[in-house]
Amino acid sequence: MERKTISMLLKVLLVTAVIFSISATAAATPSICRELPSGTQTAGSTISVDLVLSLDGAGSYLMDDTVPVGWEIISAPGSAKVSSDKRTVNYAKLGDGTDTTLTYTVKIPVGTSAGTYSFSGNYGIGENPAMIPIGCTDLSVIVGGTAGVAEVCRNLPSGEQSAGSTISVDLVVLLDGAGSYLMDDTVPAGWEISSAPGSAKISSDKRTVSYAKLGDGTDATLTYTVKIPAGTSAGTYPFSGQYGIGENPDMISISCTDLSVTVGEPITGIHLQNGWNLFSVPCVLDDDSRAHVLEGVDYEAIIWFDASSQQWEDNPATIEPLTAYAIHVNNTTQQVITNIIECTDLPIVPPSRHMYPGWNLVGLTSYDTKTAESAFIAGGIDDSYSVVWGPWDPVDGLEKLVYNRNMCDPGAGYLYTDDYIMWPYKGQWIFMDQEDTLRAIGPEP
Repeated sequence: MERKTISMLLKVLLVTAVIFSISATAAATPSICRELPSGTQTAGSTISVDLVLSLDGAGSYLMDDTVPVGWEIISAPGSAKVSSDKRTVNYAKLGDGTDTTLTYTVKIPVGTSAGTYSFSGNYGIGENPAMIPIGCTDLSVIVGGTAGVAEVCRNLPSGEQSAGSTISVDLVVLLDGAGSYLMDDTVPAGWEISSAPGSAKISSDKRTVSYAKLGDGTDATLTYTVKIPAGTSAGTYPFSGQYGIGENPDMISISCTDLSVTVGEPITGIHLQNGWNLFSVPCVLDDDSRAHVLEGVDYEAIIWFDASSQQWEDNPATIEPLTAYAIHVNNTTQQVITNIIECTDLPIVPPSRHMYPGWNLVGLTSYDTKTAESAFIAGGIDDSYSVVWGPWDPVDGLEKLVYNRNMCDPGAGYLYTDDYIMWPYKGQWIFMDQEDTLRAIGPEP
């Protein structure tokens, strides 16, 4: 691959923070509409807010959206700016905006009273636009608060989960003024509770977590984590639990919100989208040659980033853990890398990688998701890097820029590495402020 082409690719992956190319039918009139979740929401839960942009060919826009008093924006994509009080998110595009949907997430405070809570926002489309209120679609959220309600509800992750991953379970406790409660929650057979906060008790078989408060309980959201065993078949897996509120309570079943988790088909390969993709391997492969790993894949180019020279290089001889690779495919048919999951069963020295000042393109050595904070503390470089940028998506580009608070703290309204989830088989950029060595942290068997 010519150096000029490689240089252009570096600009695409490093400079373009977010490439929004999700197409939508242009409306007759440019507009921005807000979509909020329907139905009654639970105090203490997290909701997603969609802002749907129809620009009618305009390339520039300004927009802000403000959540109800006391509520808190906890994440927003790409180049969004969140205010210091975490109530307002701002977006701006000057000349390169396209029709798209922008999503941010909001925490409803524990103890929020039942009622209707209004959002407010303004936008302008085009050059030097007049700002007008967001007035279409959804303007408010209904919350079923604590007034007259004493119950425990369970929040489970939505969508298909992966065998071998770890999920979080929220138990939302609404006491309606009571100070005492008893509660237990049981995970599906063969699954294992891996952590629970504070005074929680985990059974010897690690299937049941129990909580108790006698006189000093308050409305709260209690979170515990569960490991889905590797090899779990695709299907729906129910949770079961019971609770009692008040002194000498009758125990009743947890029956509100989420009762089960759906596990998807096991990962059998990496599905490549049209265009540039970043991929990585979580382990030392049985055969790590490029020819074997990409066997059957019709690709146009594969490159890797040499951090020692801060330059792209093409056609790596081998595919190694701790490094992410960029591959370009033209998907007239679905392209899948299937040999990427063939980890060696031979005794090996755990891999490590020398990290150079500047940008380094890395992958995760785990079958499970990890926060960047935990992965890079365990990997031994927490005092050497300042930011992480990723993951790369062929449609949305580089999605999040997050800061290592230990090295660089820009202040309120920014995302940090404990908010950024690293996924197996993906890749992300990490900016090193000094040389160091990144150690593998897995994968777990």
